[in-house]
Amino acid sequence: MEELYKKRLMVFCSEDDIENGLEDGKVFGVGDVEGDESHMECMLEYAKEHYSDVPVFDKIDRHSPILVVMYIFTTVLGNALFFNWSVSDDKKGVVCLPPKISDKQRKALTDVLSLVDECELCYDCKVNNNGDIDWEEEYELNRKQILDVIAKTKSADKKI
Repeated sequence: MEELYKKRLMVFCSEDDIENGLEDGKVFGVGDVEGDESHMECMLEYAKEHYSDVPVFDKIDRHSPILVVMYIFTTVLGNALFFNWSVSDDKKGVVCLPPKISDKQRKALTDVLSLVDECELCYDCKVNNNGDIDWEEEYELNRKQILDVIAKTKSADKKI
């Protein structure tokens, strides 16, 4: 688990990712937290590797608005994201939650984020009347608060 904090971005796969050959709740780390890659470049690297069949990623590059890509990852694809801002031993970042999470995502998020010292939380991403992306809620939380929010997030609908 500690190795994930050396990555700039963590992607928590959703139940919908099973169709792409990924495992629900699996956590992928992308980029080096001490490297030069931006969080956007990490998301695009992940998308290129795991979502090559999703046409919207052909139209997005590193200059695209990051909120649009975050919206696609969370609201459209159902992934949770952790943007790592850790420096030395401090574990900090931003977690972006999809509207619903699976039980396996919830466990992975709880395991990984139980080590975070402080975190911002973004969830309930929506497109507003102007076509812009808004996060309904954004908070700065401590470890206990972030884990409480994850525990209370709606469960993903079970597929038959």
